[in-house]
Amino acid sequence: MLRSLADNLYSKNSAVKWLKNQFPEEEIIFASAATLLETKDAGSIGWSFRRLFQHRGVVIITRTQLAFKSRLLSFSAILYLFIFVLSLVLLFRNHDWDYLLPVILFGILTAQFLPCQKQILLKDIRKVKLGTVQGLFSQGSLLTVYAKSTVFNIVPAQFLSQEVMQVISQKTMV
Repeated sequence: MLRSLADNLYSKNSAVKWLKNQFPEEEIIFASAATLLETKDAGSIGWSFRRLFQHRGVVIITRTQLAFKSRLLSFSAILYLFIFVLSLVLLFRNHDWDYLLPVILFGILTAQFLPCQKQILLKDIRKVKLGTVQGLFSQGSLLTVYAKSTVFNIVPAQFLSQEVMQVISQKTMV
């Protein structure tokens, strides 16, 4: 239930419509709210400083590509933006430094929703690894995609099935 809620809060349906408008012939085999961290190497990330610079949005997998789309107009982003602006106003109006922590925290969360769009053709992917990641309250899938010169760590809200992994693995170069 919480995984479906994340899909709605991250505006999964609008991201799917965007992809359908761009590529009407594409068959969507998987779509979910997700975080995406783009790095140069595939080292273990864990709870590192680099996680502050991840993107939050929706990952969409078709038979030919892996797409990621984030927007500032999702419900979660608007909520974080509202709390960020409210904390900022209270910080400057009251000169109360207790509001500095919410300004920093919600500023980072809002920045993670800044518009971002990535499209990775499956033929450009060198290797794919599926792992697990432990969150605060649950366990999820970790999809590590090795593209030409970049590594994408994708953590979708929904679990990745073996079917989806098979589609990705069959289309990639070895």
